[in-house]
Amino acid sequence: MRVGRGDYDLSRRDPSRDPAGTGALPWRVLAGTQVGGLAMASWRLKHPSTRVGQWSLNGHALDVSGHGKHGTWAGTEAYGSGPKGMRQAAVFGGPPTLIDCGDHADRDGGSALTVTFWTRGTPLVGRAWISKGGAADRSWLFNSLVGGLIRFYVASVPGAWHSQCDSTTAINDGGWHHVAGVYDGAFEWIGIDGKIDSVLVAGPAALNASDDPLEIGAWDGGNQIAVDIADVRIYSCALTIDEIIAIIHEAVPVLA
Repeated sequence: MRVGRGDYDLSRRDPSRDPAGTGALPWRVLAGTQVGGLAMASWRLKHPSTRVGQWSLNGHALDVSGHGKHGTWAGTEAYGSGPKGMRQAAVFGGPPTLIDCGDHADRDGGSALTVTFWTRGTPLVGRAWISKGGAADRSWLFNSLVGGLIRFYVASVPGAWHSQCDSTTAINDGGWHHVAGVYDGAFEWIGIDGKIDSVLVAGPAALNASDDPLEIGAWDGGNQIAVDIADVRIYSCALTIDEIIAIIHEAVPVLA
């Protein structure tokens, strides 16, 4: 599994994280996942050409990646203060608010995917941050759990989830948090604020290529979330934690 600094050693489980030896909880992270431990030279994204969509939500729902896959608001379009010096973020107020970004083949299917976004708020349980595909033709989904945790689902067939990775770090403290979900065809992992949070052996399986739209703030036209969201990005590869950190520290233009 390619995750960069802090690679998981699959031959050595940490007993303190998995006392029963079941393998159900994350494996030990080797040294190096702290943001402060990285040299500035390492903060660069090695795979910029694999970015297939970016919605800064900086006062609009335009795709600023250059691919022209712009979003359309349903419900009340609203913006508030953004994270890390970004001018604005989208404010989702629950039903019927969502952003529909349409269906594009490079956002699902294939054997690898990375989705990143900023979020702030305290959502109800069972609400969706971002999704691709509905219940009958699903591909992937970020869903809210009890206690401010996140579940990252991926599907390999239209009507059922193939695997689900749950975070262990709560993000419902009222501050901004950066979330990353990565799938490489065999492993699925969640990153929170530049650190690997949880890992799941999920494959081998390719993602289902759904014909349903990408939705920000909802899943399948429902399950709308009430939080702030900024700088949503999708990559058609499995980024490393170093590359996720590069995204966190990358400046988002004021007009983007």
